[in-house]
Amino acid sequence: MESKVIEITSAAHRHGNLNIRPCGLDFFPKGILGGSTKTNPGTKITIKAYGLPKPVKTDIPTDNKTKRPRWLFRERSWVKTFVRTNHLIPGDIVTIRRVSSKTYELFPKLRKLKFIDLFAGIGGTRLAFEKAGCECVFSSEWNKFAQQTYEANFGDKPRGDIRKIPSSEIPDHDILVAGFPCQPFSISGVSKKNALGMPHGFKDPTQGTLFLEIKHNFALLAC
Repeated sequence: MESKVIEITSAAHRHGNLNIRPCGLDFFPKGILGGSTKTNPGTKITIKAYGLPKPVKTDIPTDNKTKRPRWLFRERSWVKTFVRTNHLIPGDIVTIRRVSSKTYELFPKLRKLKFIDLFAGIGGTRLAFEKAGCECVFSSEWNKFAQQTYEANFGDKPRGDIRKIPSSEIPDHDILVAGFPCQPFSISGVSKKNALGMPHGFKDPTQGTLFLEIKHNFALLAC
């Protein structure tokens, strides 16, 4: 069975415009080109997309002026569902495979999940995620001695205080790893703060608020 590789672009991610130009027209059956509107469809093919509950039937529309293929499938809402269901991001690769002249399969190629390592310490959590096959694309740790050990362990030095790093400088990632300070929440930490008459938990004005800052800032970044 012949197969082709397609890259997920930003347009595919936002609008469902899956660019099938790399496939070439010979990959599809004759007559698949339709008019610019749904009133003049071409020969429809069936696509079994991984993660979708049922197959999709679609053709390739042509441009109204040039009459050339638009190099994307007419039905596009399923592409956005396919991208979202498989957690694809721009730059990811999918394979389309011809099962028969009018039946095709579409499935994502496996890739490493990317994660960022906040409050990284000396890298114990990173070590676990890398052993699980993930790739670290960013790290942050404010303690200079922990930074030195982290760099010795992994070959790259973490950035400093995460609160001072603009969100625009955080690379795209699939997983956020954050071992935020536990002192305001642990039994020993709470006991100590109670003994000193200091606030603990989320009322701790420094360490206790970091979790909420991460939740707020990175939720906005994800949006």
